[in-house]
Amino acid sequence: MTTWAEFQAACGKTDTSKGEYAFKMYYHPYLESECPDLKPFLPQPWVQHEARAEILHQLNSYLYFALKNKDDPWGPIKIVVRAEKLVGIYVDAGFDLMQELHEALQHTLYAAFRLVRRQFIKRALLAPEHEVELYDKHFRELGWSSDPESHEDLAAVKRHLCESRSLIDDLKETTSASARD
Repeated sequence: MTTWAEFQAACGKTDTSKGEYAFKMYYHPYLESECPDLKPFLPQPWVQHEARAEILHQLNSYLYFALKNKDDPWGPIKIVVRAEKLVGIYVDAGFDLMQELHEALQHTLYAAFRLVRRQFIKRALLAPEHEVELYDKHFRELGWSSDPESHEDLAAVKRHLCESRSLIDDLKETTSASARD
């Protein structure tokens, strides 16, 4: 059984003084006064909608500023991670109308993970010979060598590199042919 205090503690305290884009937990007196125990209680739809709207407003605000901050390229990902954790806490507490948002945030993080892995693979394929072993070691340590999706990512990166080479070759051929004319 989750009490209001435990729910509040799970959401965490807001500390924006460190510039960490800490999410403020949605609060409505209705939650605390009418439901000392959150597990058996399904929050009213209007409370869920207000909480969802508040989280989305904070998410958009934080992402706006994080995207402008070029000093921390991982800032937007960190914000989405925090939002996903917070929304997950709400979903666990019975905010079933936030399930779709939770899944969307998880999908966003999953897509970002795949993009980062593809960047890693691209760098490994283009690395000098003396660095290939290091990339291979990290690839195995991360468990990607046995992951079918890693193999899909590897195939996609190889395909994109081949297409890039083909486009560059075509461009060179076109420019050299126009230079001859």
